[in-house]
Amino acid sequence: SYEDEILPILKEKLEDSVEDLSDTYDQSYQAEGEEIEHKSRDGFIAFTDGGYEVHWFEYVNMLNGSGTSLPTKVLDDEMERQVGNQQQYAIERIKEDYPNLEEEIGKDKINYSDLYDLDKGEIAEELDQYANDDSDDSIYMKIEAMYFSPNNGRGQDGKHTIALSGDVNLEAPYHRRGNLDDYNEVVFTFDSATDLENKLDANLIKIIDWFKGENYNESTREMKIRRMAKGGSIKGRNNKSGESFGVVIGSKEFTDDDKDRISLNVRSSYSSRMSERKLVFDTNGNLIETLDYGYTLDGTYPNTSGGSGRNIGASNKKETIDAMVDLGYNKGFANKVIEFVKE
Repeated sequence: SYEDEILPILKEKLEDSVEDLSDTYDQSYQAEGEEIEHKSRDGFIAFTDGGYEVHWFEYVNMLNGSGTSLPTKVLDDEMERQVGNQQQYAIERIKEDYPNLEEEIGKDKINYSDLYDLDKGEIAEELDQYANDDSDDSIYMKIEAMYFSPNNGRGQDGKHTIALSGDVNLEAPYHRRGNLDDYNEVVFTFDSATDLENKLDANLIKIIDWFKGENYNESTREMKIRRMAKGGSIKGRNNKSGESFGVVIGSKEFTDDDKDRISLNVRSSYSSRMSERKLVFDTNGNLIETLDYGYTLDGTYPNTSGGSGRNIGASNKKETIDAMVDLGYNKGFANKVIEFVKE
């Protein structure tokens, strides 16, 4: 049966396979495994008959700093694009904070090394902080084996079928399937537990080799993200806590008819812990108050029908940023939210 024979094999083989990646991806030792949900319920229609997956997170700044490559060139190119965007964002923030700096030292000198050479170490550190606030976004890595029974039309030739895949997703912090990801998939059938073990061993080698760059230049996958409501791309990560957060799509709205206050929701996640908070601003982007909806530990979104309110009363941008940092966000994210509120 599935529970007695198939699932235990998938679990053991996939968990063992991650150990082969320890010399390539430093964080793979933190991989977690779970059975693929396969029983339909309210709001969820299962299309598999089971399976197992192991997943873990790597981080852009760690990989970029160590020179470690992702499995394919298209993934590496996307990572470099994100790093470049964050560096440019950091420069723009510094130019806002120090309006005369570019005229004083020149545009090309606004970088960490030159700023230190010019005895502007404090600005160099601020630049580095802006650059790293969001560039440490998580990279979701997963090895997955979906099982289809002989009665499932998604299987092959009316036989027991496994769709085995390795997947890397750069859409932090949401990591939705199909957005900014690349993968390698192998589909095979089996007719016994021994046959499953043998074929799984052979095909896992292909998946591990893919993670190690065996097919680095072969992928033609297009790095793209599906259309989102405004606000969905505003995101960040707390490097100390490991928590990722982002503005909830479509949550920005005026709170009253006078249109003098604007609210939006920020959802945070760390592993299966999910929390959400409403932030209320005036039209100048000053944080007035918050409403904390609490958290869940099972990966579901918190109930937003009620929460715990807190008065902030910020009167300028610095006070707003400081208040948001106290709430667990970072300065880069706070700046983006303020600009979004003022649009």
